[in-house]
Amino acid sequence: MLLIKIIAVNKTSRDEIIRVAGIFRARIIDISPDSVIAEISGDESKLRAFMKAVLPYGVKETCKTGVSVLCRGNAGKVK
Repeated sequence: MLLIKIIAVNKTSRDEIIRVAGIFRARIIDISPDSVIAEISGDESKLRAFMKAVLPYGVKETCKTGVSVLCRGNAGKVK
């Protein structure tokens, strides 16, 4: 998972960032007057491609996790 704060200086750049996020199935979790925070998950190549797509707008901050897993259903249930 990647959280990324992208510079959005005006409505046009905000709209373009939101459109790019939609293409990558990223979730917009915050919009402020000068930035947009997006959350995206997927394999490393998808995260890199998203970063490359939004880099021209300017990136203020990023936060990335490694592999995270939970068992489905009762598979990991503690007795």
